[in-house]
Amino acid sequence: MLSADTPVEVASLDVVAAIDFDNSPVGSSIAIKEGNYVGVSLEVAEPTAGKPSLIIRTPNTDIETYSVVVGELNTWVQAATSLAGLDGSESGRSEVVNGRNVFFGEDVKSSGTITSTEAYASISTRDNIFIQGNVNSATVGNDVALVIGGARFDETRLKLMEYSAPTVGGTYTYEGVAVAFGADEASYTSDSARMSINFDDSSGTFTASNFQPDEGAANKVIDMTSTIVVNNSTGTISSSSGTITSGDVSNDLALNGVIGFDNSAVAGGLIPKAQTDGIIGGVYVLPKNP
Repeated sequence: MLSADTPVEVASLDVVAAIDFDNSPVGSSIAIKEGNYVGVSLEVAEPTAGKPSLIIRTPNTDIETYSVVVGELNTWVQAATSLAGLDGSESGRSEVVNGRNVFFGEDVKSSGTITSTEAYASISTRDNIFIQGNVNSATVGNDVALVIGGARFDETRLKLMEYSAPTVGGTYTYEGVAVAFGADEASYTSDSARMSINFDDSSGTFTASNFQPDEGAANKVIDMTSTIVVNNSTGTISSSSGTITSGDVSNDLALNGVIGFDNSAVAGGLIPKAQTDGIIGGVYVLPKNP
C-alpha cells in the first residue's frame, strides 16, 4: 500500500503490479525510475461517484490520463503491466463531427487469461496534440475492471501541455458525439451530445439523447444528463450530479474529462453508478461551436 506523504520510486513496471492501489490513500503516487517506462507515474486521485480514480502521466510522450475505475483497480494495473509492450489488434475510422475530424478506434491486446480492450474517440486540438475519451476493459482470469476517462496527448514532445482557461470568459458551448457501450459489446451513438461551460464560475451542464444502435445492436432509448464542475487550473471536468436512463431503468451518472489546451474541444468518460439496462459506460468528444 502507498502513502500519501511519500511518493514512491520503483525500478521497473513489474513492481507496479504488486502495489495495493485499492487501499492506497488519495494523493499517493508511484513512479518508474528505470527501463523503457522511466518517468511514468500513477497517482491515486479523489474518487468520482464513490469509485476510485487514477491520474497517469507519461512524460516521454507527454500524456496525461484522468480515469475512473469500475471494479478493482489492481485488476486493471495487473493487466496494463502484463500487456505493456505487446502489439495489439487495432481498428478505427474517422468521421467529421461538428466540422472537425474525430477518430474512433479500438485496440485489443491479450496474453493467456489477460485481455485488454480499449475503445476511444479522439480529436486533434492542434497539430499532433490530441484529447480523447476512452473506455478500457481489463480482464485477468475471472476478474474484470473498467477504466473510463479522458486524456491529453502532446506528440510534439515540446512541452506544449500547459493548460490555461480562456482569457475571454463567459459560456462556451461544445457539441458532438457520445457513445454508450453495453456489457454485450454493443454500442450506441448520439450525434446530439452537448456541453455548456461557464468559465467565469466553473460550472456547466452535459446532455446526450437520441442514441442510435451501432452494427445491429438492439434499440434502446437512452438519455444522459449531468451537472458539471470545471477545474480552471488543470482543465479537467467532473460531475456534481447526473442521471442515465435506458428504457425503464435509471441510475446516477458520473462524468469526467479534459478540456483541450486551446479550449477548442472537450472529451472524457461517462460512468453509470451501476449497469443500466446493459449500459456499462461511455465516452464523449465535443468540438466547440464556432
